[in-house]
Amino acid sequence: MNKPYLKNFQQLVRKDIWQIREEECPRGKRILYRSFKVLLLTLQGLTQDRIQLRASALTFYSLLSIIPVFALGFGIAKGFGFEKALEEFLFDKLQGQEQIAQQAVDYSRALLDNVRGGLMAGIAVLVFFFAVIKILSHIESAFNDIWHIDSSRSLGRKITDFFSLMLICPAFFILSSFFNVFITSGAKLMIEKVWLFEAVSPAIFFLLNLFPFCLLWFLFTFLYIFIPNTKVNLSSGLLAGILAGTLHQLFQHTYIEFQVTVSKYNLIYGSFAALPLFFIWMQLSWLIVLLGAKVAFAHQNAGTPPFENHSLKVRNTDRRLLSLRIAHFLIKRFSGEKTAWASIEISRELGIPFHFIAMSLQELEEAGILSRIDTDGRGNPVYQPARDPSVMTIKHVMDALDRNGSDYPFDTGSEIVQQLSESLNVFNELIEKSSANKLLKEI
Repeated sequence: MNKPYLKNFQQLVRKDIWQIREEECPRGKRILYRSFKVLLLTLQGLTQDRIQLRASALTFYSLLSIIPVFALGFGIAKGFGFEKALEEFLFDKLQGQEQIAQQAVDYSRALLDNVRGGLMAGIAVLVFFFAVIKILSHIESAFNDIWHIDSSRSLGRKITDFFSLMLICPAFFILSSFFNVFITSGAKLMIEKVWLFEAVSPAIFFLLNLFPFCLLWFLFTFLYIFIPNTKVNLSSGLLAGILAGTLHQLFQHTYIEFQVTVSKYNLIYGSFAALPLFFIWMQLSWLIVLLGAKVAFAHQNAGTPPFENHSLKVRNTDRRLLSLRIAHFLIKRFSGEKTAWASIEISRELGIPFHFIAMSLQELEEAGILSRIDTDGRGNPVYQPARDPSVMTIKHVMDALDRNGSDYPFDTGSEIVQQLSESLNVFNELIEKSSANKLLKEI
């Protein structure tokens, strides 16, 4: 690719594609532009959102929590009489990891047997729940990081939400396992008994083979919508769920073939190969999960321009200008429509990268210029002016931003410090009296 074409492509990726108004385009082009934006945001997130580091951390925490999680699942399943069904489901979903799965199941049962009855049982249940809530909290933290959400669930919401998840997931796995066996055996019996279905048997078996994919699609979609501490659109969660579920199922089949080959030829670690291969499997599985979370974020936020380098240090003058622009926007909208705006809406309306918007909103909130209102309790705050717009001049906002933070213990008795302070006060008085110091609502 020669330099002119490369330069034009970079211009398209960095600027032109984000200035296109999708609502003004025909349906075909709108879908094409949106898909291209989702792809760009996803690729950008793979390098900037620490996905590989997050996957490694989740792998580590998963290894620490796997026995308590299994023990809790078997404890719940045993209470409903579905212990055997859950074991079969786990072995089915951990194909290629039979040795690890068997050891985990044995340890889980031994752990449950050792804590039966009395005070020890109560303590063990609390430890199990704590371990599960801890790993779910780490998953939420990883998802929130991808979604650029600073606040996680409160402790009360973590207990209620994750406790519900702990009860629902084992029941869902068990019921899906029963349903899978039922439709498979029932379909075969129906085809054998009813000659009319013989002609359409390939289609029936195709649908049966599609069922594991549908199960994973549903599970991943649910996780992408439920886990992040923000509102995720169903369409974004569904797209990410289908993509991640399909990738995970294909990866599972590929991994099984690879492990069979390694075991057959006694390569690498010989009979000890199950353990390092299990680590690799878990690491790649978490990468797929986090990739899907990034796709969900990219699809929902494809209308906002990206920021290519989050570590870039922005000049103070540009930070102040951006803060003034956001304050002006919210003051004008609140004065006219009396409505508060979410950060993603501000990013789309102003055409400014979401990262910059979130950074400036936090500074304005800490300075007391804007107030944050959590409307739904799920990390989707809206912002509005925290002060009377009739007093918020350019200087008023800049002073509030400058005063934000802790005082530095200068030696105020120093003659040089006093002279500098007096000079700054004179500058501030001149700016305050300047005709350029306008009310933001009048600009």
